[in-house]
Amino acid sequence: MKQMTRQMRNSLAFRTIAPIVITALLSWIGLYIFVLRSVSQFWDITLIKDAVEYASLLHNVKIAYSVTGFILTAVTLLFIYSLRKNIRNPLNSILESISRGEMPDYKGITEFEDLSSKIRNAMELHERETRLLNNIYHLAAVKRGKDYFDEVTMTISRLFSLHAYLSKLNSDGETEHVVSMYIDGTIRKGFNISLKGTPCESVLAKKHIVVIDTRLREQFPDVKAFAEVNADLFIGFAIFNSKSEPVGIIGAFGKKREFTESDIKVLQTIGQIVAAEFERSDEEIEKENIREQLFQAHKMEAIGTLAGGIAHDFNNMLQGILGHASLLKAQIPSGTPLYESADTIEHISDRAADLTKQLLGFARKGKYIVEPISVNEVIAAVLKIISKTFDRNIQIVSDLGKEDMTIEGDRSQIEQVILNLCLNARDAMPGGGKLLIETCIKSDAPDLISSAEESYHQVIIKIADTGSGISTSVKDRIFEPFFTTKELGKGTGMGLAMVYGVVKNHGGTISVETSRGKGTAFIVSFPAIKQPVNSIQSAWSVPRSDPAPGKGTILVVDDEEYIRSIFQTMLEKLGYRVILAVNGKEALEIYAEQKEIIDLVILDLIMPVMNGKEAFDRLRQINGKIKVLIASGHTTAGDAGFALQQGLHGFIQKPFTMHSIAEKVQSMLSA
Repeated sequence: MKQMTRQMRNSLAFRTIAPIVITALLSWIGLYIFVLRSVSQFWDITLIKDAVEYASLLHNVKIAYSVTGFILTAVTLLFIYSLRKNIRNPLNSILESISRGEMPDYKGITEFEDLSSKIRNAMELHERETRLLNNIYHLAAVKRGKDYFDEVTMTISRLFSLHAYLSKLNSDGETEHVVSMYIDGTIRKGFNISLKGTPCESVLAKKHIVVIDTRLREQFPDVKAFAEVNADLFIGFAIFNSKSEPVGIIGAFGKKREFTESDIKVLQTIGQIVAAEFERSDEEIEKENIREQLFQAHKMEAIGTLAGGIAHDFNNMLQGILGHASLLKAQIPSGTPLYESADTIEHISDRAADLTKQLLGFARKGKYIVEPISVNEVIAAVLKIISKTFDRNIQIVSDLGKEDMTIEGDRSQIEQVILNLCLNARDAMPGGGKLLIETCIKSDAPDLISSAEESYHQVIIKIADTGSGISTSVKDRIFEPFFTTKELGKGTGMGLAMVYGVVKNHGGTISVETSRGKGTAFIVSFPAIKQPVNSIQSAWSVPRSDPAPGKGTILVVDDEEYIRSIFQTMLEKLGYRVILAVNGKEALEIYAEQKEIIDLVILDLIMPVMNGKEAFDRLRQINGKIKVLIASGHTTAGDAGFALQQGLHGFIQKPFTMHSIAEKVQSMLSA
């Protein structure tokens, strides 16, 4: 079977190849052979003709070939021409415009018109986005300042052919402060508007971009800006700070238009730049406030130093006037004209002394007697005075806390602080009103009233009135000495200056909350202490009695001759023997020789050669139980405190009367 198959294959190959070979040979000798083959029947028909018979046929075929070639060439040329005219030329026209930086505007073949239009649109979009990016870069690079936000709104207006505005949210959460609004080529700014009834309310509620382009003016009839420019569209979104808190709103309004995705991104980018500028400007404002506070503190300190120096010299001069007035009264029968004159001199000197005490209080140089004080007791004493002296059309209300309101300081000065604040409140309500005095304990918590169980406490005193309030320009200066808004002759300008100095001298703080037409509240805080309080009568309610005659020897040390003379005259009239010294060095020499007979030393602090503090230390080295009365017109808590803390010592403020020096000397000698 395999052999038969092989034979058939060989026979088929022979039948196929043999005619091909024969045909090739016959063609070589000039004969045309046509072979008709039937593969399936395994037979071939071969027609052999002479070449001459087909000469004409071959000629015709050549002609046909030539014509066909010509036609093909013409068609090819026509195709090339058409390709050049309908494809290459339009493309060149489009490409040449692009190469010149121009937008293509081809007219002709529809397909290329479409291509030109698409390229033009793409270039317009690219140019627009480039312009947007350039404007964003300009906003990012432009110098910051008060006009920066105006630049932002003008840029938005130019980019989108709309009116633009930029606002900052107020702390009340209900209003916004318009930082800049650009309408019809004009900048408007610096005013507040309510969020309610405006698209901004939706912007804050959604915290996302808001676009309103239907019935805008009908939905928001109260927005005057929309009506002014016949706005049909509003777009706005919230501005967030680095803590993701909304701090402002950026928006645009005007005629209807479409916003692309790139438009939205540009607005959001501008919003981010503005948010960063808001934070930067807020930080600058905070730094400026700190610098201003520091400047004010330095200024007040400098003024205080000057005031303290003036008060020292003035007190010494007043001591001479007041001392001699007291001596005259002691020698003249009461009821006579001379006695009345001396009494008038003493009264005027007392008023001048009160002014210097206020100066010293402002200068923080008058914290003399340091002891535990019940703030509520002090306020109660002040309330007794003002309830009898204030006009009846002023309602006085007190709300004193039940906690332990104990501070450390000078009782008379704290009384003066509270009284001065109450007097200011009274003057702020000439037509009547309400005066509220509150006390409470405060911890580090922000609320006014706080738990008394906290480890760190402050005693808070709040004195509020319903008066006319204080303007911003005045508020910045109210603690300056001699600054007053009262009519000439009705105020010295020292009341609040003294309050400021005393509060600071006691380690406290004072702040002011005020609003024009709504009143003012002064909030004073002092460090609280946990110590028992000895109930002490107010300095205004201590009854006076005639001084009893004294006995003993007193060494008076002062560098001013007329002060020594006054001391000597007063003390000798009171029955004491007096020894005088002009400075601390001379006092040491005298005391070393006569310490056995000297019962008390009255010592000035500011003296040449050897000052009072050094003299005090040296005297204590001689006698550890020595009794010393510091008498000065200018002292700080540290200067007086060094003596008071040693025990058996005291302090008296110049100027003083014969009555006051008698009481102080008697109390020290009897201790």
